[in-house]
Amino acid sequence: MSIAAAIAVREGSKRVENKSFLPWLSTNLFEHKCSQLIESGVFDRVYVSSDSYYALDYARAKGMVALERKPELCTDSANISDFIGSIADSVKEEHLLFTLVTCPFFEAQDYRDLVRAYLGDSDASGGRGMQGFTKPSIFLWESGQPLNYNPRQQPRSQDLPTLAFSPVLSVLPTRMVKIFRNVVGCEPVPVMLDKTKAFDIDDSFDYRFALALIDERREYKKQASPHI
Repeated sequence: MSIAAAIAVREGSKRVENKSFLPWLSTNLFEHKCSQLIESGVFDRVYVSSDSYYALDYARAKGMVALERKPELCTDSANISDFIGSIADSVKEEHLLFTLVTCPFFEAQDYRDLVRAYLGDSDASGGRGMQGFTKPSIFLWESGQPLNYNPRQQPRSQDLPTLAFSPVLSVLPTRMVKIFRNVVGCEPVPVMLDKTKAFDIDDSFDYRFALALIDERREYKKQASPHI
């Protein structure tokens, strides 16, 4: 079975300027994610959808497929379903994984493990797909009403039943993406992710937090290394 990965980057950003190209380690978030996908070795092709000439040129130089995004799909009012569908319509592989540039802690080995699990699961690869989820300990309200608990029988926050969709990974048959025009299939097989793997840099606070986590990891490795 053939499988592709797709990432999307847009020139500029409303909340964080050029978020997809923020510095990360020795490169930037976009190049870092490209390296992770290529290094995983499990994708027949990697597609990059963008309106950034830099991103498109980089994709071509690295042997990825560059998909120039139409201007009408780059606006704040663009329909997400139309955007997802435009990518799927260009994909020739049987299965398609969507992931985010802004989730840098989901690494090459994680993609390898995920794809092997997906292709080995007949329910997931047969049509349901696999979707990343986290279990947030948050009491949700909308329009003055609780959404995920009964205030008269309030559970502990860790016992709440709610799952949160994680955009770090969605993988399903390409034909299903073309039908649903969405990255989530019908009753997807859930993949529970820890907070670090699912971490998505959405704003400047998230970015600063992610950098702090990297610094913490470096310090831990430094302290754990044997002294010569």
